[in-house]
Amino acid sequence: MLAARLPHSHTGTRQVRHYWRQLDLERLKCDVLQSTLVADPPPNVDDFFACYNDVPRSLLDKHVPVKSVVVRRRLQSPWFDGECRDMKLSLDAGEIKYCTTYSSADYNAWRRQLNSQRAFFQTKYAEFWTSAVAESGHDSRALWSATVGTAGRSNLITSHHTKHRDLFWS
Repeated sequence: MLAARLPHSHTGTRQVRHYWRQLDLERLKCDVLQSTLVADPPPNVDDFFACYNDVPRSLLDKHVPVKSVVVRRRLQSPWFDGECRDMKLSLDAGEIKYCTTYSSADYNAWRRQLNSQRAFFQTKYAEFWTSAVAESGHDSRALWSATVGTAGRSNLITSHHTKHRDLFWS
């Protein structure tokens, strides 16, 4: 019953973006070669720049349709810091390298890096929550505040729920 009154944590904004997965390069090349920009360029500089602005835009709209998508911001884990972001970027680069070469050496390097990242993230997670529990001592209110605050749901606590909190955290 309480969950029905809470706002959705997954709300996002609607944006219009080009749907690049539908791009057919061969058809685009054919249309570029047949366009007035290539086949019959305007002799006047002003007309040429007007054509240069109009033709690519019209070809983009034709070959890469727009799609309305909902972009959601996800809550970041409190333990995910700059070190974790750097490791994730490095892993993404390794994955991209493997996906372009498909070599077994790149695959093995990427898998080793993935396993290393997984272990590192688990360590970061455990260290964060161990220190959060240690810092709160036996103060259940401080621990609850740290837990709920990191989840972005600090508005969940209501007066009739907090009177029984010490039963669960003592």
